[in-house]
Amino acid sequence: MTTEIFIYEDATSDAQELNETIESVAENRQTTVNVTTFNHANDLLQAIETHEPDLLFMDIDAGKGEPDGISLAKRIRIWSTDLPIVFVTCMQEWALLGYEVQALHYLIKPATTQEVEICFNRLEKLTGHRLKKRPSISIISNYKTLRIPVDAIQYAEVKGNTVTIHLPGRSIPSNTSMTSLEQQVGDALLRCHRSYLINPRFVKHIDSNDFVLTTGERIPIRINGRKSTIAQYHDWIMRHMDEED
Repeated sequence: MTTEIFIYEDATSDAQELNETIESVAENRQTTVNVTTFNHANDLLQAIETHEPDLLFMDIDAGKGEPDGISLAKRIRIWSTDLPIVFVTCMQEWALLGYEVQALHYLIKPATTQEVEICFNRLEKLTGHRLKKRPSISIISNYKTLRIPVDAIQYAEVKGNTVTIHLPGRSIPSNTSMTSLEQQVGDALLRCHRSYLINPRFVKHIDSNDFVLTTGERIPIRINGRKSTIAQYHDWIMRHMDEED
């Protein structure tokens, strides 16, 4: 089984050195790795959207014109709450900021084989105890296939032939039909209207004929079957509260 590893590093020499260290450790452990290096944030984000790696090494102090590693990690956490991230830095005081985004570990440049070995050990321990993977769906957007965590979806709406999926801070248009989307998410989202699916976790309260989300947005409740839809919402909340307990 191949372990997919991404490196975000603006300095080519540093990226190459870390890559060689990772491959050396992997060879000693008889582990197969596939390492991909990125020096631009947008390229990294696009890659993670389409194919999430098993482990991400990120330089905290990125190059000029690029977001720092902590800011970038916060954006990644919108998509993935459990992607293991290892920060790489020249200054130890920067490493403390990694706790804000639940970093797996941090390395001081240049990373030694012993430190990378620790990262692999922590990754094995983490994945060995991870009981279930975060559910996600597959959609086509702008001719690209994207993987989206279901629990990150606030709501989806259809207008014409386009289904727009709304996430925190981002909306994604898709040619995926509402029926196909509903089949993929199962009971994780609630069909509250012919044109809308909502994630009950993001509902703040019910007001008149609308679900009011935590963002302040109002999602209409179908007129025919309104009582049934509200009952389904309350059942959903009770059921998922029991599952979390």
